[in-house]
Amino acid sequence: MKNEPKTAKTEVKKTAAATAPKAAKIEEPVQKAAEVKNAKAAVKETVKKAETKVVEKAETVKEEVKKEVKDAAKKTTAAAKKTTAAAKKTVEAAAKKAAAPKTTETVYFQFYGNEVNKDDLVARIKDIWTKELNRKAADFKDVKVYVKFEECAAYYVVNGEVEGRISL
Repeated sequence: MKNEPKTAKTEVKKTAAATAPKAAKIEEPVQKAAEVKNAKAAVKETVKKAETKVVEKAETVKEEVKKEVKDAAKKTTAAAKKTTAAAKKTVEAAAKKAAAPKTTETVYFQFYGNEVNKDDLVARIKDIWTKELNRKAADFKDVKVYVKFEECAAYYVVNGEVEGRISL
């Protein structure tokens, strides 16, 4: 019987010696798995910190944008008020002009039994300007008319350069 425990011890030693390399092979992946688990936890922690920073930055940016929008709204409102006031003044001025009574003037010259209307004289001079002188009506800017009753004639100067005479 004494032999049995020695044999069992020897068997255990042999089995231990045979399984030791296998155990070493198993221990390495287990250790790597633990390292991966630790790395995974570190990554999660880093991601959490990054998320927190992103959220904080987003809140800061959100507040800055709100402030900029408020400032822009204030400026826009002030500009709109100024524009509205200017438009109101323009409308009021236009209303005053429209409400002002328009005067019509008709001037007649009577001499030696004849009668000449001022507007008729200017119309005849414009006709001469466009038809006889072949000028554009838009170029007819200024006219000065001198009526000489004793000669039954009117002398004119258009735009300070073209002179002429028409019979009354």
